[in-house]
Parts: sequence; structure tokens; C-alpha cells
Amino acid sequence: MTKCGLSGGPNQGTIYVNWTDQRNGADDTDVWLVKSVDGGNTWSDPIRINDDEPGSHQFFSWMDIDQTNGNLFFVFYDRRTYSDNRTDVYMAYSLDGGDTFTNKLISESPFIPSPGVFFGDYTNIQAHNNIVRPIWTRLFDGTLSVWTDVTPFEVTTGITEPDVDSQVDELNQFPNPASGLFYISFKLHKSSLVDLKLYDANGREVVALFEHKQLGFGKHIFPVDPQELHLESGIYYPRLFVNGTVKTLKTIVVE
Repeated sequence: MTKCGLSGGPNQGTIYVNWTDQRNGADDTDVWLVKSVDGGNTWSDPIRINDDEPGSHQFFSWMDIDQTNGNLFFVFYDRRTYSDNRTDVYMAYSLDGGDTFTNKLISESPFIPSPGVFFGDYTNIQAHNNIVRPIWTRLFDGTLSVWTDVTPFEVTTGITEPDVDSQVDELNQFPNPASGLFYISFKLHKSSLVDLKLYDANGREVVALFEHKQLGFGKHIFPVDPQELHLESGIYYPRLFVNGTVKTLKTIVVE
């Protein structure tokens, strides 16, 4: 799937290509994006869109751009929650031109696809003026059906009160890019069990900075030393897991 940004914003003219592949193994299909800001002469490294732990399948992706604002939206089938063939449907979106992504479960219940039923061509997603319409098919008791989830998508700016149902916010890093020691900070709304892991651009876990750490309410700041972790120059994605919520940053490490 190929799309071009025509919104007139900072990503005007950017070309995006979206696909799935198994570069991380036959048991780990992932959703990917590359982009070009110079008319296709050069391309970014592939960016992994699905934000789950490695080892599960995401497939049959589709992409659209809201040309009123440049936001990117994706829909795909997803098996991150199960060890068998039960399948959910997820939507992902990016508000920064494909640098970072947020994943959202949109199907109400899983289903098990049949290898004898062809249904991948009926996936689609349309986005315009902050209204997003993903479309997918599911198989239930041998019957195919078509589903959608018309979602008003709101992005607020300025000072707002935090969502009381959210587990974490204010995930940041400084400095970025980093040539030496950098810091990752976040704010917890309540005492929570937290994991902080670092992934490479292919979605592979590089290192767990900490796992299953009980942290209290408030702001937390953690130092990260690229030299100590033997990180080469490149793009990395710190990923914070808090009671089922996942937030991701994009980090650039330079020598």
C-alpha cells in the first residue's frame, strides 16, 4: 500500500509504503512502514508499526492518510493476545509523520480465520477530517461478515487535565538525539507494575532496562547509558509497559 501526504502540513509530499513481512521469523509477522521525503530518491529504514512483544502475527494491513491534517491510520489483523489462531483487529495511528505509533484494539471479540476462506482483500480504512472508518471481515460459525468502527478522532492541544483512566502520561526523553547519557521520564497516575524495554528499528528487543518494577504515583526519571549498553549509532524505541498500557518513544543515538 502506497500513499502520499497532500495535507499541506510539515509532511507535505512525503511518500509512505506500508506492508507486512516475516523478517523477524516465520512465527513473527509484523506491520512495517518506510517513507521518503525527497520524491522517492531515498527511503527511511523500515519502522515497525505494531507495538507488541515479538513472537506473534500481525497481517493484512491497510493504510490511509487524513489529508486534512497529515495523520496516518492503519488497520490490521492481530494475534498478540493469543497462542493459537484467534485473531483480533487493531488500528494504529501516527501523529508525527510515521515516527511513532499508537495501537488500539477495535474488534469486540476474536475470531478464527479459515485457510479455505479468502477474506484479506476486504480490509480497508478511510480517514477524513478526523473521522476514521476502518473496515474488516470476520468469520463466525462458517459465515463471513463485514464490520466497521466509525471513530471520531480528536487531538487536543494546550493544557488539559489528564485522563483519570490513563495509567501513564508525559513519556519523554532528554536529550534526543543523544551522544551519551540520556534520561527517560514518565508520570504515573497511581502505583503500578512497570516494564521499560528498548527495541531496535526492526522491532527486536535490545535490552530490558527494568522488568516488573513496582513504582509509586508521580514522576519518575531513569538514566540510560548507551556506552554501558553497547548501543551502536541508530534509531531505537524505548517502550513503557504499565498494567497493559504501552507507550513508545523514538530515540536517536549518535556517536
